Amino acid sequence: MTADSSDPDRPSRPTPVRAAMGKSQPLKAESQAPSRIFDLEAQRWIVRAAGATRSGTGSDTGAPLLFLTFAREEEPDRPVREAIAVASDLEALTWDELEELFARSRPFREP
Repeated sequence: MTADSSDPDRPSRPTPVRAAMGKSQPLKAESQAPSRIFDLEAQRWIVRAAGATRSGTGSDTGAPLLFLTFAREEEPDRPVREAIAVASDLEALTWDELEELFARSRPFREP
């Protein structure tokens, strides 16, 4: 995905994550979103699938994307990190994938 693919001589830039989520399902209330709990570096985290969409063009069915939020267990309704996963379901992600997604996550920003 690029920000402008009409000029082949122009260097491509990645599309911002929130722009890619343009046609997504609305964010779910934190208490209603599917969630999992995992431990990382002596801290317990709650990861939630807060939104979903597909990335693709034309007749391409696209890749399923999940918008994930990470909150500390002691403050479950206050996400502090966010990430995008190529997956259709939170349960399909392995523990190793969740740890990797957390490592690549960025600070949560309110929409």
